[in-house]
Amino acid sequence: MINVNDIIAEVVKLKDQATIRKTRNLYTEAIEIFQDAINKINDILLSHGDAFTNEEKEKLKDELADCHGQIGGVYRRWAFSETDAAEKKQKFKLSYEAYDKGYEFEKESTKLTTYNLLNRLTSRIFYNPEWMNSHSPESPEKEFLHKELPLAQEKILEQMKKGREDIWGWADVGQISLLLNSVTPKASFEKFLKKVRNNKDYRSLVDLLKPLADLPIDAKDNINTVIDFLEKNV
Repeated sequence: MINVNDIIAEVVKLKDQATIRKTRNLYTEAIEIFQDAINKINDILLSHGDAFTNEEKEKLKDELADCHGQIGGVYRRWAFSETDAAEKKQKFKLSYEAYDKGYEFEKESTKLTTYNLLNRLTSRIFYNPEWMNSHSPESPEKEFLHKELPLAQEKILEQMKKGREDIWGWADVGQISLLLNSVTPKASFEKFLKKVRNNKDYRSLVDLLKPLADLPIDAKDNINTVIDFLEKNV
């Protein structure tokens, strides 16, 4: 009899190993280990899926969502460290493709999380900042981003109403507001700021926004305004 909790424990061990590799900038090794975890889950679902309850299947698919998302995060971190422009762009593409895969599982989950939902969009912005520039030519990709960002914000707000407690949901809402220039910079993070617990939260948000502030996008000035405000509070 296959025990789902035992499988998940094995997957968590693999994820921990991969995370250690990521923090050491051993990106290829980290991705391979996350992929090993994905393969383990897929093999179990293929061979024993009929024996699992829907709840057990969802637990395994939640792990798939997380592993694919973690790979997206590794590729994005790798992209930030690349000095070659073509390699950087390729890593951002691999990043949003991994987040896309994670989102396919995430959107079917009952868990209150939107990790892949938003990151699949922000990695696209890093891949091609012009898609968030009003003066750039129209394209299906640009249209996709401007359609999906408000939908992502609606989804996150819906989860917050259902009891999602973490302040990073409000950070995501603010980040999308900034990207869309839909409210003033200060108003973007009003609810986040009400729930900030310590200076580490301020610093984490600054670290999240700084890479976006370097991009030639319409929201650049507003993002820098928020960063300046936050850094005065750290």
